[in-house]
Amino acid sequence: MNNIKSDSAWTPVQIQPELVSVRRFRKQVDVVPSTVWRWIQRGWLGRPCNISGRLYLTREQIAEFKRRAVAGEFAVNIRPPRSRKGT
Repeated sequence: MNNIKSDSAWTPVQIQPELVSVRRFRKQVDVVPSTVWRWIQRGWLGRPCNISGRLYLTREQIAEFKRRAVAGEFAVNIRPPRSRKGT
């Protein structure tokens, strides 16, 4: 937690980091690592930046992904399974 000095006293302020690790993002959306890589390869999620061998996404990339997901851009038509004859 960081502190910012106001007129009268120091006030604790919660500052959100600009970068989020790919691992943390993956855990937040509860998917396996290969799913995140597929999203990146398909262009659904922006390319992560590599800092000392660790991968990070910006908050803007995550917000854009969420906006597109809510808008239904990644939706596919789901076909019901075929019924088995004789069962």
